[in-house]
Amino acid sequence: MPNTIKNRPLSKRKIEAKNHLFEELEELYTRFNRFELIKPDPLQYVWDYSAKEDQEVVGLLMSSLAYGNVKQILTSGQKLLKPLGKSPAHFIKEASEPEIYALTKNFKHRWHTGHDLSGLIIGIKNCQHQYGFLENIFLKELKNEHAHVLPALSGFVKTIVENAPAFRKNLLPFPNLKSACKRLMMYLRWMVRKDAVDPGPWNQVPASLLLMPLDTHSFRFCRFKKMTKLNQANMQSVLDITEAFKQINPADPVKYDFAISRLGIRRKLLN
Repeated sequence: MPNTIKNRPLSKRKIEAKNHLFEELEELYTRFNRFELIKPDPLQYVWDYSAKEDQEVVGLLMSSLAYGNVKQILTSGQKLLKPLGKSPAHFIKEASEPEIYALTKNFKHRWHTGHDLSGLIIGIKNCQHQYGFLENIFLKELKNEHAHVLPALSGFVKTIVENAPAFRKNLLPFPNLKSACKRLMMYLRWMVRKDAVDPGPWNQVPASLLLMPLDTHSFRFCRFKKMTKLNQANMQSVLDITEAFKQINPADPVKYDFAISRLGIRRKLLN
């Protein structure tokens, strides 16, 4: 997949603008990238668990439900996770398929039903038995020549879907050139980055390969900063914006994602 920004020398004016943006982003990061500002966010449930296997399973479930009103997302997440006990990963691995279907029988999150969630959970269960950690699926698909996570993410989703009974595919959408895949990019940010906000249980995937999870707030900010000329958040704008962030922080291009999203969600804190 071609990059949208060519490597060419920057003018003095562009260097100054780049430095100014770096300073602005670092200030936002310092101000907003704090553990106590995570709530309300589905990420808060990932932090309820300390084991890697639980964080990666809970992260995948919660990121899949991360659309719509945040209050509804958190309510659905609590309803789903509470019956899974202290170790959701262990519960899923040991539970029978009838137990999983029974567990999610009355579950509903907007247009996704208990059948959709049970299909995804069984897919996770089958992958646990084959690969152990979910990270191992991703690592199996990741190649040295990959410029970003998209090819490996496609293989990751394909593997889980192949191991799952029929369910509504947009619960775990297949990455493509049209969709920004915000929920999946957010999941990878949670899993790969490690700081006060992101728990980062995966330690073998380079943060430099991550792509920006674009929501309404981050896309508006990035477009205002002229990181993309496109008018909507799709995969091409994700690539444009990630490349722009790589000019600022090549090793960690999505470092500022949470801070930018909090800038919009918690704007009142600026007053």
